[in-house]
Amino acid sequence: MNFPPPSSRQPVREVWSRERLLHERNIALGSVLEPSSLSSYTSAVQSYVTFCRSHDFPIDPTTDTLSFYIVYICHFIKPKSVSSYLSGICNQLEVFYPDIRRNCAHPIVKRTLKGCKKIHNSVASRKRPLQRAELTEVFDKLHSSASFDDQLFLVLLYVGFFALMRLGELVFPDKLDLQDFRKVIMRSSFIADEDHIEFNLPTHKADPTWLASLGIPVELIQAIGRWASESFKIYIRTHPVLLTALLFSQQPSTA
Repeated sequence: MNFPPPSSRQPVREVWSRERLLHERNIALGSVLEPSSLSSYTSAVQSYVTFCRSHDFPIDPTTDTLSFYIVYICHFIKPKSVSSYLSGICNQLEVFYPDIRRNCAHPIVKRTLKGCKKIHNSVASRKRPLQRAELTEVFDKLHSSASFDDQLFLVLLYVGFFALMRLGELVFPDKLDLQDFRKVIMRSSFIADEDHIEFNLPTHKADPTWLASLGIPVELIQAIGRWASESFKIYIRTHPVLLTALLFSQQPSTA
């Protein structure tokens, strides 16, 4: 293949050594996961490795080993959590075992997990959603308080409720490993007047929903989120808001 000669406009850049390239790539790969996700994934891998060692199985995640692990671990944790465990195991071990995602998608592994979910089925326990009357009750009790903590709690409660925000987006973690100033809402972005307030939220877990509402193709949303095909399908099935956004964004406008 004949390549065109370098353009005279191409800037002269420093040439990196292979060691530098490997170092920078490792940093980039290490930044893919959020610290909280990395901690959960590491815990899942440790669980899997402990299972293999205690049962004299090789670490190699074959379909048999994965299905045996599912049967075993479902006796100790909820089967719904095992799907997250498998995602973490795949993420952490894929570098060493490239076929692990294919093995996880094998019928015997998927059916084993499905069977365990039926055997160990449990009723989902969810907190009751807040009502407007309850917000008014809290406001009546705290709005005249001289305590800064009371006023701050009131602001967090109302902003979180009406902006549909997650608690993790309104607070800063105490654990140093989880602190990320890139996610902090900057005071300089805050604007308020008599009718509304607004601020910039640097990161948000509902980003896929927003992209879907704009009509962005599913395959592009998947690529932006760096999801594997099977993981993305599971995400859509378990998040009705995203599924609704995808469906309605594809309907022609009636306006």
